[in-house]
Amino acid sequence: MTAQNGSIGPPEGAVHVDAWEGPADDRFRFFRGTRRGERAAVEIVGFQFADGRVERVAHLHADHIDLKVTDIESLVADLSAARDEIQSLEKD
Repeated sequence: MTAQNGSIGPPEGAVHVDAWEGPADDRFRFFRGTRRGERAAVEIVGFQFADGRVERVAHLHADHIDLKVTDIESLVADLSAARDEIQSLEKD
């Protein structure tokens, strides 16, 4: 499976890809994609598997923050954009 790993390019939209991990018959690697927002940042992250499968999620970076209405509006817009991007990338 290691030879196969070398022939798999990074997932579409990835801006950072970690090294392959896991046992030879079940290799995977973590990746980071687009990040939006500041106070409550939304980042697309996921795992790519040696068979080419990709699983993406939107990760919310926030820790006990108070959001004003404008912050909430920004967060909603960022989450919507992340949803749209994930749906677009997973149509293939």
